[in-house]
Amino acid sequence: MDASIPVAPAEESRALTGLRGLAALIVVAFHIKLHLRHESDLPLLQWLTHKGYLGVDLFFVLSGFVMAMTYGGWFDRSRFGGLLAYVRFMVRRIARLWPLHATMVCAFLLLGLLTSAVPYSRNTIGANLLLVQAWGLSAAINPPAWSISTEMFAYAAFPLLVGAALKGRTPAALTAAGIAIGYWAVTHGGPPIGPGRRGPLDAYFNYSWLPVLRCVAGFTLGMLAWRLTRKATVLRIARHPSTAPCALAAILALMVTGADDLWVVAILPALVIATHLGRGLFYKALGYGPLHRLGLLSYAVYLLHLFLFDRFRFSPIPTGPELAAYLVVMLAAAAAAHALIEVPGRHLVRHWGERMASRLSPRLTPGTARPLHGPPR
Repeated sequence: MDASIPVAPAEESRALTGLRGLAALIVVAFHIKLHLRHESDLPLLQWLTHKGYLGVDLFFVLSGFVMAMTYGGWFDRSRFGGLLAYVRFMVRRIARLWPLHATMVCAFLLLGLLTSAVPYSRNTIGANLLLVQAWGLSAAINPPAWSISTEMFAYAAFPLLVGAALKGRTPAALTAAGIAIGYWAVTHGGPPIGPGRRGPLDAYFNYSWLPVLRCVAGFTLGMLAWRLTRKATVLRIARHPSTAPCALAAILALMVTGADDLWVVAILPALVIATHLGRGLFYKALGYGPLHRLGLLSYAVYLLHLFLFDRFRFSPIPTGPELAAYLVVMLAAAAAAHALIEVPGRHLVRHWGERMASRLSPRLTPGTARPLHGPPR
């Protein structure tokens, strides 16, 4: 094993997986709310998902935290793995995101062919298949995939973000200032809040750089949160059994009451840190129950839910039983996609990519051609 590149931690943070499942549930509920024909339908759903788009920002913070925890050491200057570390990192991220995403793009294209109409140009199809559509380049064929595309940008810039967020020589205050500037640009840029944008941070329009800024700001915030776990005071507070549930309760209260989006975002790092470090009933509920299973399926749920919703046979005014039936179908489809496409595709792309990296390794880092082992992330 190459001693210059540290391996990823072997253990999954189960509670963070469950928290990802909760974020997916919030986003799905928000999109269901948007597709209801009448605002008066299912008032409880309307009330609970008033700012449900912030579930995506929780995804971004979670992703930055987990990437810093898992791969931050790969780009530590004292043990720098060079270009080989970057190639292997990108192989793992592409293997994680691309197979199911490409399958969904093909599903949309096939559906268009069956209806004798493919309303996408070659440039749009190419940008979506390359996962760069949300870099201000084109429309999204599968609408939820805009956030996956912006995460790919964050992955591409990951070594630079490591230098900004994790290095001791870089003051954390400068990183925080950069995050604040990014959020300021997102909340004050783009079209005014209206039917297509439900709040200041609800920036997803692919023909601008606002979605990328939104992702990078949240992703870097998550990385900075990982850095804070080295502080003894943070560890002591985060490990208290009540910290994580109190942070979640505060976030939900702010969302329900319509508080400014940035107040919600400010608490997300505390929720992620406390969920990762905490213990007690809250940790067990996220890490060992249905939410953990939902977290494992969250990527498939996220990419499939709108595709299925638009093709589900609802009555003109959807009822509770109809929505329950949709959720059962959607979860079953997500489980099948996870087992038959996501996991095998991840292994296949990663195997091919690792072989390619092994062939390139003598050129990239002479004398370090041995394989890098570690669990899929």
